[in-house]
Amino acid sequence: MPHELIAEDKSKRKGACLALLRDQRKEKILDRIVTCEEKCVYYNNTSRKGGWSAPGESAGSVARRALTNKKLLLCI
Repeated sequence: MPHELIAEDKSKRKGACLALLRDQRKEKILDRIVTCEEKCVYYNNTSRKGGWSAPGESAGSVARRALTNKKLLLCI
């Protein structure tokens, strides 16, 4: 899905929203619409804890999470 909508896509979305509002005035259709939010989360979440280092010492390094780690798709 593109991050930016072109003018034609914006116009289509506006038309769909106006149609929903028009239909809502006739009969309460919005009460029957179910929405869903999806988010991918990592299965093995490791927490990062803050730490202190002495002056002149470098902070400890944290390994980057690999792109191949297991993920779950949550639907809320």
